[in-house]
Amino acid sequence: MPLQHNPFFRNVRWRRLARLYQYFKPDLKKVRTELTLGLVCTFGTILAVLARPWPLKMVFDYALIPKHHLRWALPFDIKGEGPMGIVTISCAILLGISLVWGFFSYNQDYFIASAGQRLTFQVRRRFFAHVQRLALSFHTASRTGDLIMRATGDTNMLREMLVDSALIVLSDFVVVIAMIGVMLWIDWKLTMVSLAVVPLMALTAFSFAHQLREAIRRQRQKDGRMAAVLGEVLHAIMVVQAFGREAFEDERFAGSNRKSLKQGLRTVKLEAGLERIVEILVAVGTSGVIWFGVRRVLQGYITPGDLLVFTGYVAAMYKPLRRLANLTTRLSKATVCGERVAEVLSNQDRVKERHDAKPCPPLAGAVSFHDVSFHYTEDRPVLHGVSFRAEPGQTIGIVGPNGAGKSTLLGLIPRLFDPIAGKVKLDGENVKHFALE
Repeated sequence: MPLQHNPFFRNVRWRRLARLYQYFKPDLKKVRTELTLGLVCTFGTILAVLARPWPLKMVFDYALIPKHHLRWALPFDIKGEGPMGIVTISCAILLGISLVWGFFSYNQDYFIASAGQRLTFQVRRRFFAHVQRLALSFHTASRTGDLIMRATGDTNMLREMLVDSALIVLSDFVVVIAMIGVMLWIDWKLTMVSLAVVPLMALTAFSFAHQLREAIRRQRQKDGRMAAVLGEVLHAIMVVQAFGREAFEDERFAGSNRKSLKQGLRTVKLEAGLERIVEILVAVGTSGVIWFGVRRVLQGYITPGDLLVFTGYVAAMYKPLRRLANLTTRLSKATVCGERVAEVLSNQDRVKERHDAKPCPPLAGAVSFHDVSFHYTEDRPVLHGVSFRAEPGQTIGIVGPNGAGKSTLLGLIPRLFDPIAGKVKLDGENVKHFALE
């Protein structure tokens, strides 16, 4: 069943993401220790980022321009230290904050990367085990190159969605909320100016999201087809060379490669357009904060140090907002890749084993078919009402053109497929009564 028609994946956007997280929840549970430690380090990094501008405020308000009226005092007295003493203390605090940030940031990156790598390992292992056990009819209808693409590239992008992007969204959201809280405490009017461009950023990101998702989906499909052509040619390289088909295969691969290139350029164009619009909005917001902030300083509502902290927060706040907007691209790619992996994992086209199946005993070798019919799809019948018996030691020839069903007929004996109708027996026993192994 195509993924877009599968009820499991019918909903789009956030509901689609939630379904994917739910689908891969067993894999995420296996890396919850690394995720928890990464989350703890993320909050440590956030606190360091929030504290970073304040030593500079001390320098401006207590050492360089101490004439302004200060609305609040520091928890410790540094006025008696003199300008250079204040600068020394500020530098020491700034260095301490940087060391704390470095410690938490390093461990955050390590634990997140570790969780991502282990998650990729788990999903690939599950994917490979599942694909091996799918019925041969699935493999007949699938392209090997595309399956390889899903098992390698798509599982890597899936990690982006399940681990990297999730923690980025969480950490950036907390950073933005905390900074807005401090900025409101400093000057609520200036905060409103800085937040004026945020709705435009959100609107831009959402307007690009659908186009990006569809462009990336088509690009991954074309990449899969290109990989399938490459796999087919390399697998049959002896036949290609024997019949002098190199030039023909060159053109066939070039056609697939060209389609992938065109779709890739369209995706890049959309990504670049989103990034440029966000950068322009950031510049507009920053300019508004500087102009209005200087005016507030001149009117005596805030100090130069307050404006310095405020502009530092604005720059730091726009950075996660810009990253969240650009995350639309990464989430679109990761969602499409995650759906491609889940589409195979949710496929249940496999030979079923009975709960009471028994081990197959040593066989004499009598094979019998009783009115056996089989088709890969309803519009592609292969066998219809086949009946015959082969005794142990007897030789029977099965002849017919390519695609007549000779290999399929033999594949029914070891249950590579199961017949749509009829029975296959070994020594008078239905093969379905035996364990698959």
